[in-house]
Amino acid sequence: MRNYSLKKLISIVLVLSCIIIMGYSNVAYSVLDADGDGTVSKYESLDIETAEMWEKTLPEKLKGSWGKRLVQTARSQIGYRESKKNQVSIKGMVKPSGYTRYGDFCGNDHGEWCAMFIIFCLHYAGVPEEALPVSENCDLWKRELISKGLFEYTWKKSDNYIPKQGDIVFLGHGDSFEAQHAGIVTYCGEGKPKGSDRTYMLVRTIEGNVYCEEAEGDIVCEREYLIFDDCILGYANIQKAESVFLKKDFSDTRTLGILKQFI
Repeated sequence: MRNYSLKKLISIVLVLSCIIIMGYSNVAYSVLDADGDGTVSKYESLDIETAEMWEKTLPEKLKGSWGKRLVQTARSQIGYRESKKNQVSIKGMVKPSGYTRYGDFCGNDHGEWCAMFIIFCLHYAGVPEEALPVSENCDLWKRELISKGLFEYTWKKSDNYIPKQGDIVFLGHGDSFEAQHAGIVTYCGEGKPKGSDRTYMLVRTIEGNVYCEEAEGDIVCEREYLIFDDCILGYANIQKAESVFLKKDFSDTRTLGILKQFI
């Protein structure tokens, strides 16, 4: 009788523990119904996504060259924000890192994601990795592209390269040639920077992992640079990658002459 009572008591304690744990879990991960269907899925409650969920955000049809398809894919992601609910502290990082669909896609769901955003877009744009190698580390990626002959230095070093739609721009700071960030080129040509009445040669991009004060976090957004900006290290030439892979001629006849009027 004593053993039976002890077993019963243990069972009651275990049941109560489960109820308490479940209750705390529901409080800790309580979120709005993201799908608007009246229910909150386990994915919504943890602020994570499945491939089926993020693929609904992508364009149904893509047209044109690899570069154009890449830009179409990137545009569909503008406004995406790193999770504020699902964050972890990672050694060596200044602030907690939030979940992103791009990191999840690459198997590193809380990692720095500027490069992983581009890898995600390249995949869904149908650009084969065999044609354009990728890396989650911007500087290692730049080095790999150099070794494959797919990296174009800035106009200061190459004398004639003007980035094209879909090129991947690599960015750094100071005198170091280390790439610390990357984005997708959407436009290169004449334009007036915000707050200026003068016309310059601009490079416009879509980038991920960019801090936005209004969003109070890191997002996917559009940015722009002067083509001569010292932070631009160079570009991955997506047109060349497509040309070599498909054995087609996409050669660009534009030269430094276009740039001289802006020097």
